[in-house]
Amino acid sequence: MKGKSILGTNGEEKPLLRYVLYARKSSEDVGAQAKSLPDQIKDCLDYAENKGIVVVDTLKESHSAKISGRRPVFAKMLKDLEAGKYDGILSPYKLGNR
Repeated sequence: MKGKSILGTNGEEKPLLRYVLYARKSSEDVGAQAKSLPDQIKDCLDYAENKGIVVVDTLKESHSAKISGRRPVFAKMLKDLEAGKYDGILSPYKLGNR
């Protein structure tokens, strides 16, 4: 998909950005993350459709983040982002909170 483009509102070519959707449900913190993984994914996909965001992959994780290194899906996603597989991350969370 890399290298494809779309036309902007003024007719200019804009690169087609590839986003990965990342949803996470903590196995410990039940109250803070009330939405289920399917609900998070649906909300993000609805948002993406409304904003014209292209989601090329959906990643899910269900682990506690209290212990460092316990989010292998998140770590691989960051490596893939750095390698150019994705142009951005779509998530219901502020990923830089910790």
